[in-house]
This record gives sequence, structure tokens and C-alpha cells, in this order.
Amino acid sequence: MMRARRSIAIIVLIAAVLMFLWAAYLFPPQGVRELRVATLRGACGISFTEVMDALGIDKRVGLDVVMVPLEGVPVEVEALLRGEVDLAIVPVEFLPPYIGRGAELRLLLLDMTQYQALVVRPGIGSLRELEGRTLGAFFPTSTYLSLKAYLLEAGLRITERSPGRGEVAIVNIPVPALADALERGDVDGVATIGPSTMISLAKGGRLLATFSQMYRGVGLRGAPPLITFITTESKLRERGGAIETLLNARSVAVREWESSDELVDKLYVERCGLSRDMANSYRRWLLDYIWRGGYLDDAVVTGITEYLTLLAKHGVIEIGPDRVPGVVNRLLGR
Repeated sequence: MMRARRSIAIIVLIAAVLMFLWAAYLFPPQGVRELRVATLRGACGISFTEVMDALGIDKRVGLDVVMVPLEGVPVEVEALLRGEVDLAIVPVEFLPPYIGRGAELRLLLLDMTQYQALVVRPGIGSLRELEGRTLGAFFPTSTYLSLKAYLLEAGLRITERSPGRGEVAIVNIPVPALADALERGDVDGVATIGPSTMISLAKGGRLLATFSQMYRGVGLRGAPPLITFITTESKLRERGGAIETLLNARSVAVREWESSDELVDKLYVERCGLSRDMANSYRRWLLDYIWRGGYLDDAVVTGITEYLTLLAKHGVIEIGPDRVPGVVNRLLGR
């Protein structure tokens, strides 16, 4: 009797092993799924995907996030449209022209609100006191586009020459050179983004306003949009599962962003090249601007719509204000 039971047990075990091997043959494991994410070259440490990549969070959820730095937002979007990357990290104000040309771009989430800043020389206390002054900004950026719209809405006129009454001059200065230009007195203020804000403050500038404050100051509602994640309709069909996994892991990345000293070293020091003190300051600065609401909730949709409408009103983007709601609906896939 005991032998019979032992024989049956062995047969059952062998059958189970054979069934496992058969299932493994028919349904092999997918392994790590790669997602290629386009980002702006030099814009280091600004998104949750970079946090995931630096700390290996992507591997924990079965992904391999590959950051692809590219030279400019248009290059990012074109790479996405050609299918060379799966997602792109872009400021929202660059998207309307592509929607106008029929591109199938889809907005996934708002990652960061507007953390750019206007850093000025001592003695300037308000936007109106910028009259007759000269500011530095890097023209091929969303920072420059936003600055123009906020100054125009505040009643100032913009020139690139010596400013007269009611005018403020904006001159083109690459981001790495902004802080030095302010320190030398070449300009009265600089529109900064990323570590250049911390560097400009360390070199004697004072914070006049963040762009989120200027957004509120001109009466806009909702979430002040800056860094968004986009993909295409075809990528959603092709890589939808992996993209959903990435978005679901964002909360883990945000928690690490808030608390991890390892992140400061691995991302802001090792990859971005900041000193540890500067890296800590920069991380603390960014934490105030991480979007913690719903990905595309009413605050996000309102913020994007009103912000793009302001830019369109002042001709900063080449689209009529009446067309903005349609553009936003297209981005949302509605």
C-alpha cells in the first residue's frame, strides 16, 4: 500500500514538472520591458523617470527605463513621431503646432509644475519695477515663452534693444551663462530653470518670483503646467501595458524623491554634476513643484487650457485663443 502511494506521488510530481516545463515553453517570460524616454539634453534630474532610472525602481516593476537626451524639444517630438522613443518629456507649450498639423500626440500626465524663477539684482521688488531694465533668458526654452507672456500680461512691452518707457528688454543668454551674467551686472535679472536658479541665488541674486507665482498673479487657475509626458496613439496600442506600469510606479519614485539621500548622490551629484550642497538645495526646490494631484484631473486640464490661452492671447504661440480647447481635447484623446 505504501509503495503504491509512493509511486502515485512520484507520478504526480513528474506530471507537475512536465506541465510546468510545457507551460514555460508555450508562455515564456516576457522579461524586462524597455521604455525609451526622450528628454532635453542638459535638463538633468527633473522627472520621475530619471529618479526611477537612477535608483533602479524601473527594474523592480519589470521595466528598463532608458533616458535618451536630445538637442531640443522639437527633436524630442520628432523622435517620438518616428517611433524611435516611446515617450517624451516636454513642456506643454511646444505641442499645439504638432496638433495643428495632425500629429497623434497623447498627453499622459503632468509631472512638474512651473518651478522656473525670475532672479534679479537687489533693489527690484516687483514686475512693474522691471520697466527700463534688461533680463536674460535662453530663447529656445519654455522659460522664455512663459516669461514673455507673463510680462506682457503685466502690461510691459518687450524689446531686444535698449528698453524705453514701459519696456523691458530680454536678451538671449544660454542657461549655463545666466548666473555669471547676473553677477557681472550685464543684466538686471535672469529667467532661470533647474540648478541655474540655485547658482544665481548663490551669486547674489534675489528671488523676485517663481513662474508658478506669476501664473497665479495674472489670475490663472488650475495647475501651472511645465513638464508633461507625451506619447502617440500608436505607442499606446503597441506599448500600453509597459506605459501603464511606468505611470503606476510614479508614486514610488515620488516617495524616493522626497526622502532618499541615495538619490541626491546618484542623480544630482553623479549624473548632474552638482556639489552635494547644491544637489540638496536643488532637490528641496523641486519638491515643492512635483504634481501630486491626479494625472489629468480637472486642475491639470484647467491649468493647461488657461495657460495656453494666455500664450495664444499674446502671440507667444502661433494659435488663436479660440482654438486652444480643441488642441487640449486632442491631446487628451477626446
